[in-house]
Amino acid sequence: MESQPLEFGFNSFGDVPSQGGVLVGDAEAVRLLIDEARLAESVGLDIFRVGERYRTGLVDSATPVLLAAIATATTIKLGTAVTVLSTNASAVRNSASNHANLESRPRA
Repeated sequence: MESQPLEFGFNSFGDVPSQGGVLVGDAEAVRLLIDEARLAESVGLDIFRVGERYRTGLVDSATPVLLAAIATATTIKLGTAVTVLSTNASAVRNSASNHANLESRPRA
């Protein structure tokens, strides 16, 4: 059996930070998430993962879209941390979430 290399990485749920007690907007939260991935890459981590959750204060309800945005800014290995299947029942909601997150993507 061939041994697998040990990887060190970072998992994120896209927490929306606050400034002065007020949550930043989605576009800024996505920019900060991309910055986290850049930082992970710059310090030598092997992988950056984004989990999928549907809660206030998180911007990660469209993980594939966020990973695509991160991929345009880094070369770090990307992955998913978790997907909450019980919230994936509505295709309409998922489609809307994917498009809303895409719209929040920083412009080049």
